[in-house]
Amino acid sequence: VLTTNRLRDALESDRFELVYQPLMHVTTRTVSHYETLLRLPVEDGVLGPEAFLPAAFRFGLMADIDRWVLKRVVRSLAELTRSMPNLKLSTNLSGFAFEDEGLAAYLRDVLKDHGVAGDRLVLEITEQLAVRFAASTDKQMTLLRDLGCQLAIDDFGSGYSSFSYLKRLPVDFLKIDGAFIKSLARDKVDQAMVRMVGEVARAAGIETVAEYVNSAATFELLAKYGIDYAQG
Repeated sequence: VLTTNRLRDALESDRFELVYQPLMHVTTRTVSHYETLLRLPVEDGVLGPEAFLPAAFRFGLMADIDRWVLKRVVRSLAELTRSMPNLKLSTNLSGFAFEDEGLAAYLRDVLKDHGVAGDRLVLEITEQLAVRFAASTDKQMTLLRDLGCQLAIDDFGSGYSSFSYLKRLPVDFLKIDGAFIKSLARDKVDQAMVRMVGEVARAAGIETVAEYVNSAATFELLAKYGIDYAQG
């Protein structure tokens, strides 16, 4: 059972870990950048975020985890770019990050301390959280973009207002909800949805990412629909 003390101890003792998942450019079939995924090692294995983030939410620790992740990702960029000079990393933020008025200043200091440019970082927020925290999302996104960071909407297509705010939010990437990708090769409705998202995103000057890509047939359809990146 995860208690507040165990989660605080994991933060203070740096026991969380990051794993890296590549995003492949669909046209060139080369790795564009990597998404960092948060994990928590425990006595009998490793926990994914679905196992500990609900507890972190209940205990009021999400803001601390957001800041830990940002600091660790920037540190990783500083370390890894010695051998991978063009490395770019993407990471998820909780909705609470967009209500943290000091977040942009914190990230600016972390980037400066590690000598990392903001344009090496892509920050993601899910569509549902972007809508839920709409009042503060615009301001926070502007501050983060001023640092050079790129922004992505994750799980795009999962909400009811998906297209209505694309002209308003200053985002660089749309990550299409995996529910539309898992059965893409055989589901005509999913194909229509993904094709439409690709068309709208291109019109808005936004690049697209398909998650949960699990077959060559899916990859070929993504290329056909003009989706920019594949992940999974």
